[in-house]
Amino acid sequence: MNNKTVYDCCMLQLNRHHTDRQGNLTVVENNTTIPFPIRRVYYLYDVPGGLGRGGHAHRVQQQLIVAVSGSFSVTLDDGNVKRTFFLNHPYQGLLVTDGIWNTLEDFSSGAVCMVLASDRYDESDRFVDDSKNGTFLLKRDYLEYHSSRFTDNSLIITHNGSIYAILPASRRENIVSSHAGLTYGGLILGKKATTSDVQHLLQSITGFLAGQGAESLVYKPVPHIYHRLPSEEDLYALFRLNATLSVRNVSSVIFSEDRLKFRDIRKSGIRKAIRQNITISESTDFKTFWQILTSNLHDRYNAAPVHSVEEIEHLATLFPDNIRLFGAFDGERMIAGAVIYVTTHVAHCQYISASPDGKGYGALDLLFDRLINSEFLAKRYFDFGTSNEEKGRVLNESLIYQKEGFGARAICYDTYTVPCKIS
Repeated sequence: MNNKTVYDCCMLQLNRHHTDRQGNLTVVENNTTIPFPIRRVYYLYDVPGGLGRGGHAHRVQQQLIVAVSGSFSVTLDDGNVKRTFFLNHPYQGLLVTDGIWNTLEDFSSGAVCMVLASDRYDESDRFVDDSKNGTFLLKRDYLEYHSSRFTDNSLIITHNGSIYAILPASRRENIVSSHAGLTYGGLILGKKATTSDVQHLLQSITGFLAGQGAESLVYKPVPHIYHRLPSEEDLYALFRLNATLSVRNVSSVIFSEDRLKFRDIRKSGIRKAIRQNITISESTDFKTFWQILTSNLHDRYNAAPVHSVEEIEHLATLFPDNIRLFGAFDGERMIAGAVIYVTTHVAHCQYISASPDGKGYGALDLLFDRLINSEFLAKRYFDFGTSNEEKGRVLNESLIYQKEGFGARAICYDTYTVPCKIS
């Protein structure tokens, strides 16, 4: 777990050797001048005026950022505090630790920014962004939050030196899952992936895993609503490999282009919340929401959230555009909320909960009215999540009735079991 803050980042004064006849010389050495080994060096230049660079964080990578020519500003963000540094000397560097979001802006004419990094570029994350069916949940930065709970067995498949597909996976004894810690996984496919290729690829993967002693692959394909392009080649491959459907969970989804009307009971809840002067706003107060959520799950199901509050705060820092909390407030007091996972076409409710007052005031009805009809109106799908227990064989009818009251209808999150055998 990354507990670093912007105050763990600082300016370093680099050695400067000056002579009147030869000018200045600055030397940077591994583990001496800077507190990490340099494994990658890159530099930015000719950045158009008004544009910024960066806008991301690194899971385990440290960086030293140097203005070797001209000037620019660097804004650091740890999810709670922001700090901005102005760089304009080639003998100074900004040390940025892992897990800190950074954005480079205000480049002067002719500015050159050199970055010394402690790790190599992770090409797999770029592949996920450009794939037909990948989302941020399938990036290494997201998977790493629960790395201590699972043994990683992810596979990267290459063709002619480039990534062709990725299988995020974990392993427990002789069972490989894609991925046991995620709602969905399966093969992340590049745009060039074809039906025939994927059929042979999945067969080769099961044979490879069998050679490593695995008996079966538990495969959770990415539901079609998350696809940027049609990407169900793996479903056909599963059929050809005699995979069995082992889990079918039903999720409640609103199709934004043809929405159904809210049921009267949901409209009544909205009116009640308005009369109570309940307000809706985005929040970063995960701790308060987690208290509401944890209490509800314990009292109703004797369960706990999948993520700890520290984990969800960390993930929200890494993916601030993708993991967002919205709350319903009675004055300044949060009484209900929802954590929304935002992807290209889908706003997905990862967590939903309300306090006793929130339930009595209809706070969730007003909250979802705002999310569906305003905040995420442009998304193709609004996904309330599943309403099942016992691998889909038990349906929580009261829960799904609430979701369907907003006009949501069913799609399935499936899990298949594929026997692993050497071809």
